[in-house]
Amino acid sequence: MDGENLSSHPVRALRDTICHCKSAEEAEALRSALADRFAACKLVLHPEKTKIVYCKDANRRGDFTNQAFDFLGFKFRVRKALGRGHRAFACFLPAASPKALKAISQTIRRWTLHHRSAKALQELAKMYNPYIQGSINYYGNFYRTQLRPTLKRIDICVIR
Repeated sequence: MDGENLSSHPVRALRDTICHCKSAEEAEALRSALADRFAACKLVLHPEKTKIVYCKDANRRGDFTNQAFDFLGFKFRVRKALGRGHRAFACFLPAASPKALKAISQTIRRWTLHHRSAKALQELAKMYNPYIQGSINYYGNFYRTQLRPTLKRIDICVIR
């Protein structure tokens, strides 16, 4: 911004933040303290994005309005997990969000793989593997099975 007047640019504060609290009361107190601190800096919390979410799992069985949230391309919500002896239990876990999966699907669709039958499989792999591997590396760290249906589209398009 060489020589530009910095005061003419809007100020962005915290963009994406998660605060974990032990109780609803602690969460309400934190939200109030954050709102006060932001107000002192002439900022406001985003009213639709600032919410208290109940992280329901096997040990927390309450019933609250907000029980899931999206953060950095992941949807955090209660999911099935396997414990010792492959016993299923409820756990609050992240996985690729529906919005992220839709974006991946749209990118795959734009590739029009079914129109690339003249290319060898190795050429297609060289062209698209960086994107595919990047998606798997990022979204596959948590609840990898959520990616399967979306990535299966690639197989279907290549087979077609």
